Amino acid sequence: MADNPYFDWRTKGACAALTVSEAEALFFPTNGRTIKRAKVFCETTCEVYEQCLAWALKMQPQGIIAGTTERDRRSILRLNNRHTVLINQPTKKIVKRSKMVMV
Repeated sequence: MADNPYFDWRTKGACAALTVSEAEALFFPTNGRTIKRAKVFCETTCEVYEQCLAWALKMQPQGIIAGTTERDRRSILRLNNRHTVLINQPTKKIVKRSKMVMV
């Protein structure tokens, strides 16, 4: 896996320095306080946050990845899918559906 450029970013993640038990405790939380700690850890200390989030959205792993819970990632994907659908629709359909007036 280390020879694969797709995974090279993982070695630069802030979580790479954690022991297995530290990572399990942080990224597989049992309460809301721990979830917040994991999110802050990812968002404030990780230099590969964007790559990690892209991977998490694609692979749908369990636990907290890139400062997002599984629920967060489902919400992001739902919003992204709605946005993509609107972009790909002809303008008339979007205007009709939302009853907006175009000038």
